[in-house]
Amino acid sequence: SVLVIDKRPHVAGNTYTEKIEGIHVHRYGAHIFHTNNKQVWEYITQFADFNRFTNSPVANYKGELYSMPFNMYTFNKMWGVVTPEQAQKKIEEQRAEIQGEPQNLEQQAISLVGRDIFEKLVKGYTEKQWGRDCKELPAFIIKRLPVRLTFDNNYFNALYQGIPIGGYTKLVERQVSTTAIAGTVFSLTFSALCVLLADPLLRLLQVPAAILPIAVNYLRIVFAGLIFTFFYNFLAATMRALGDSKSALYFLMISAVLNIGGDLFFVEALGWGSEGCALSTVLSEAACCLLCVVYIRYKVPVLQLGRRWLVYDGKLLRKTVSYGWASAMQQATVQLGKIAVQAIVNTMGVNAMAAFTAASRIDDFAYTPQQNIGHAMTTLMAQNRGAGKADRVRQGYHCGMRIEFAYGILLTAI
Repeated sequence: SVLVIDKRPHVAGNTYTEKIEGIHVHRYGAHIFHTNNKQVWEYITQFADFNRFTNSPVANYKGELYSMPFNMYTFNKMWGVVTPEQAQKKIEEQRAEIQGEPQNLEQQAISLVGRDIFEKLVKGYTEKQWGRDCKELPAFIIKRLPVRLTFDNNYFNALYQGIPIGGYTKLVERQVSTTAIAGTVFSLTFSALCVLLADPLLRLLQVPAAILPIAVNYLRIVFAGLIFTFFYNFLAATMRALGDSKSALYFLMISAVLNIGGDLFFVEALGWGSEGCALSTVLSEAACCLLCVVYIRYKVPVLQLGRRWLVYDGKLLRKTVSYGWASAMQQATVQLGKIAVQAIVNTMGVNAMAAFTAASRIDDFAYTPQQNIGHAMTTLMAQNRGAGKADRVRQGYHCGMRIEFAYGILLTAI
């Protein structure tokens, strides 16, 4: 699950960009992507073209313009100093009024740049922004503000800086729409192939001739509904990415109940046998998709892209596939192994097949929690590795392994 601290009713969150009179406006303040890590820069610029934007703010105080962040241009305009030594001396004179460790934002600001700059360039803006007196605000808020004794008015020290051409909103929307289009095409193509090849595939798996016709019909119905499986997983994953992990789970629970009810109706009431079970599965998945679509239509405006759902970016898809293929191959390898084992079991007769299938369902059920514990571990470790928090990576690994061990002991006891 995801804990969302700040939620916006549109895609891209606080980086949302809207076009006003031909100008891309960052609704929640400027978001300039900046990093010193070449690998990070090369990664993000694969998904969009970035301009070279240098953030050099200018403060207007009663008609007087001051360079921001605080640098020699600022000090020259404020005090007429021209050398770093002169600026440093002026700051030292004014910060002398602060004794000991700064206890609030006002004291911290004065200790950094002196009383004059605090009164003109910090106090009014800060109190307007926070709605509180600077004496009531913690000191750490202003610690990150750059102070330079050089003529450098670049707000960031980062080597790589920029903003996506067209804005962050376009970048995120293209990712969502491209994934949806590519997934739909792949699902329909794969579904059609499997429907056509169901008979030879089952023969390859050495399914006994006695149940081959039934198995073919069942498989064709299930394969025909693969598009619903894709759309549910896609919409559910997208909603989880937006911080709503519960709704998709509720819809899946409803689908499971409908599937059970459908099995009873189609098999017991109508006597449709295995075909009825397959049809029940497909219809329950379709209902799950429908619930997701209706929910998004009325409750998730962030995903109401309209015609923007039709935007396709081949370059973006290639990059997405390049990052996801390893995980896909890993999961496919596991399933191929199961298919190989199933092919061997199929040679042992119908009873052996039924016993193996029942045992596999139990095994899958038991394996799911362990698998998701592993996914949570890798996600936590990857995030902290990216943030440079090696201690958190180790903590996440050891904590996850303890949970895995405890679950294994519990499962063994059961």
